[in-house]
Amino acid sequence: MLESAEPLLRKWEACIEAQGDLGAEIRVDDDLRAVSADCLETPLLKKDLLQMILEEAMDNFTSKDESKNFIVDNCKNIYFAGHESTKAMRLFPPAAFVSREALERTQIGHVDVPKGVCIWSLIPTLHRDPDIWGPDAHKFRPERFVNGVTKACKAPQAYVPFGVGARSCLGRNFAMAQLKVIISLITSKFSYSLSPNYQHSPAYRMVVQPGHGVNIIIQKFQQK
Repeated sequence: MLESAEPLLRKWEACIEAQGDLGAEIRVDDDLRAVSADCLETPLLKKDLLQMILEEAMDNFTSKDESKNFIVDNCKNIYFAGHESTKAMRLFPPAAFVSREALERTQIGHVDVPKGVCIWSLIPTLHRDPDIWGPDAHKFRPERFVNGVTKACKAPQAYVPFGVGARSCLGRNFAMAQLKVIISLITSKFSYSLSPNYQHSPAYRMVVQPGHGVNIIIQKFQQK
């Protein structure tokens, strides 16, 4: 993940140098997709992956080289990234829907579901239901998660950015680890704000994605 992110960081630094110290406007969604794809592709092409991960983990915690102590030195960034992502994925989950087939006739509330019928649950709708999340369900209110997901809504099973139960997404842990590492790297090097050119228009396809991209104004982080 660290290796996959390095070209991105260099690209953004070059953009800042080209556009000036006041900051560069960058469309980040395509760049982040490329990093995500590389994170998946690289380990799949390598052998002895488990041994490599174990050796790298040991190096991270024993090496005197500052660049290899990223995980140790940036624990606060990693924690923050994971914590904030949990809140953001309520309003903008990775997937738009989940589908389940009734293997036998069943009853869901007052609805009779015949055998063989596919039930589609729209995750964004579920995550914004006022009956579950309260009258401010459409607002980004991070403090609702202060006591965890189980206390954030009336039914914890209603928070399903990666599915729930035995059918949860197999890539959930990998995706969250990747998210924490990449965001931690970005926030340790850059400060950023949303560009005035950004147009908020989520596109609900198989995955939820920005309809017109995500433009941000980015600057090199000024260390004190």
